[in-house]
Amino acid sequence: MRGWIATQRQMLQYRLLVLRQFGNARPSLVALGVVLLSLWSLVPAAAALAAGVLVDQLAADPTGANVVTAPIPLILVLLSGRIVDHLVDPVRFAVIHQVERAHRRAVAEAAGAPARSSEPDAAEFQDGLRRASAGDSGMGNTPGVAAWAQLSLTFRYLAVTLAAAIIARDVPWLAVVLLAVLLAGAVGQRREFLRPVRAVEEGVPHWRRADYWRSVLTEPATAKELRVFGLDRWAGDRYLEATEAALSPFHAARASKLRRQWIFLLMVIPAIAGSFCALGLLAAAGDISSGHLAGDLVAVGSMLTVVSLGGENHPMRAVPSLLALERIRRPRPTPAPGAAQPPSGTPLVRFEGVTFGYPGSAEPALSGIDFEIRPGERVVLLGLDGAGKTAIVKLIAGLLQPDAGRITVDGVDLSDLAPVAWRRRITVVFQDFVRYPLSARENVALDHADRMSDSDLRAVAQDAGITDLVDGLPHGWDTPLAPGRTGGADLSRGQWRRIALARAICAMRAGARVLVVDELTSHVDVQTGPDALDRLADAARDASVLLLSHRIPTARTADRILLIADGTIAESGTHDELMEHAGAYAAMFRLQSQGLAEDTDAMVEEVAR
Repeated sequence: MRGWIATQRQMLQYRLLVLRQFGNARPSLVALGVVLLSLWSLVPAAAALAAGVLVDQLAADPTGANVVTAPIPLILVLLSGRIVDHLVDPVRFAVIHQVERAHRRAVAEAAGAPARSSEPDAAEFQDGLRRASAGDSGMGNTPGVAAWAQLSLTFRYLAVTLAAAIIARDVPWLAVVLLAVLLAGAVGQRREFLRPVRAVEEGVPHWRRADYWRSVLTEPATAKELRVFGLDRWAGDRYLEATEAALSPFHAARASKLRRQWIFLLMVIPAIAGSFCALGLLAAAGDISSGHLAGDLVAVGSMLTVVSLGGENHPMRAVPSLLALERIRRPRPTPAPGAAQPPSGTPLVRFEGVTFGYPGSAEPALSGIDFEIRPGERVVLLGLDGAGKTAIVKLIAGLLQPDAGRITVDGVDLSDLAPVAWRRRITVVFQDFVRYPLSARENVALDHADRMSDSDLRAVAQDAGITDLVDGLPHGWDTPLAPGRTGGADLSRGQWRRIALARAICAMRAGARVLVVDELTSHVDVQTGPDALDRLADAARDASVLLLSHRIPTARTADRILLIADGTIAESGTHDELMEHAGAYAAMFRLQSQGLAEDTDAMVEEVAR
């Protein structure tokens, strides 16, 4: 008994979770939907009463004027039902659209929220995102469809209860039996509705694997290599295996559900047939009038038709998506009064005892680091791969949160600033920046594309040194930077790096005052590398700049150099100060000058020996 009560309590919580989605729709639309569904729920009982009145009147005077007038109430009820159906459709569409739009926005915000103990690309987090978006794959209900289904189901039960009340005026025990059978069938089917959804959850990791293999097969960079080495069939087989692994539990659950629906039919059909027989026998015995018999028969029929046998839009089918969103959604810190917006000028960014570790890692990536980026200062952060440079970038951008310590912006904790507003004040060029299969205009301007004029874009192109590149594209700024698209063009790695640089310059023109660049010269050749640095310095003269690198030439002209090793700041100062200090940086520089090493990694290893 306790188990049953716990299950029902949980189901009630789930239904309330689904109904809460109406908070994302306009209250006036939801209220209108409730009114229309209320009217709809009255139609079956009203039709049963009108049918009974029609039969009684015809039985009393089958040849009089009432032959014409008697059907009018029933006709009006049926027409009203059709009118209500037509009115419900646009309201349902509007409510579902608003709820689903809000859900998609919540998923997007969860994907971009800062993480404290896990990376946004962690497997568990990605699986949660996939589950939260399961409705868009067609294998579960979207929250909007589920919310409306729950509301509609509530009024279906009301319609069944009103129809049973019509029967109860003549045969109370029959009304109770029919209600019991239909409710028992609904409870039994509820479990079956959730089987396919649980199967979809089980297949989520396989879907991520299938997505990867599909991208391997279709992305130009990988597709051409697969064909050159004759691996296209091998990759295709991997894609099919992952897809089958994701779909097979779902198909098996659907097949089981369809088979078990016969159990429900075997419960309902005898009950309905028995009801017709019982009512007929009672009418033959004179216990109920012909009018009441007609009304009761219509009521019995309506009790069957208002109960959905398919259950494809059952509200419980969206519960896993909603629960997944609750799990991946991270609480956003509430900005302090008066400190929600970042400063309008170039800020002072300071790390104060910041410690951060990736999940599953024995050692923290950063351990109690302290440094600052002063307004208008150009700072170079030197270090080996894996020293913690990328973690610093993600922390400054608000993609991650420290495990200990804090990051301040003009003395205000970064977690107290509105994340969207702060990200408007900072621009980051990652080493693995995104190459969007969009036009050159959209790749550079991104969400500013609709607001930037051609003259603004030309100024950005000149600052980034991509004027000749854009002029050489087939359709100029409107050329898709994807060879797979009609009229598209392919770019080299160095050209893409300049596009990413132009993207950062565009953001600074739009108001960004902190620029972070991860390995600017990693995809730029030796001849154009210094030019890219000079252009960056000119474009960012009103901003603070943090350059991440493992190459000493990048650091020589910086205002300050930070040498990071093993997650801590080992040395800090200008080039001349660090040379005078005669530490690791000086040793690295001397080794480079002597030609004993070609890059920082080799120099650090030499110094360590």
